[in-house]
Amino acid sequence: MKALFNFSVAILLLANVSWSQTIQVSHKKQYDEIGLFDMYHNGWAMVKKGKHLGFINYEGKEVVPTIYDEIELFDMYHSSWAMVKKGKNVGFIDYRGKEVIPLEYRNADDAIKWYNNPKNK
Repeated sequence: MKALFNFSVAILLLANVSWSQTIQVSHKKQYDEIGLFDMYHNGWAMVKKGKHLGFINYEGKEVVPTIYDEIELFDMYHSSWAMVKKGKNVGFIDYRGKEVIPLEYRNADDAIKWYNNPKNK
């Protein structure tokens, strides 16, 4: 049973690498780097253009623009959000790729405090 599980995981990883390579070939002029799909969010791959990061979907459509200096993993600070950083400011994006907290804060805690303030809803 364990061997079957390991084999299944290996097949899934190879399929992901193959899919990623196909996207990389078709978009290699558009992006400097294209990561593996599903590492950050289901159906998305992180892309890098110059020094900036964003995400594309399986079709190669940019779902998060390549404007961020850093993008953390989703769900680390808040369910279904990822912290993004540009310069010295941080904000958050959601699973739709939309900024839910603008890039106006120096750290994640201040950004989440702003969001949790009833005046900002």
